[in-house]
Amino acid sequence: MKLIQFLIDFLYWLWLFLIPTCILGVYAYYRYYNNPRNLTLPIVITIAGMALGILLAERVRRKRGLAYFFSRINASPDFDKFSRSEEEDKDGYEELK
Repeated sequence: MKLIQFLIDFLYWLWLFLIPTCILGVYAYYRYYNNPRNLTLPIVITIAGMALGILLAERVRRKRGLAYFFSRINASPDFDKFSRSEEEDKDGYEELK
């Protein structure tokens, strides 16, 4: 079980790390594409994105926990009012007959 928990936490950490890294990486590529002679700035931007990703992932991991953080992001409270218990579903099905 600890291996599975480690893998899940690792995937969440990697996901949170990749968000700022990819955004700044795409921006660095755009800067390099416009001016191919200047390679230093895109490298600095990419390293800054990696550092920001590490800081963000570690802060969330230490403060709240990665699984809790992503479960709150993926929760949909708008649909809670539409959910019904199994008993209510069975009663509703019986009324339709």
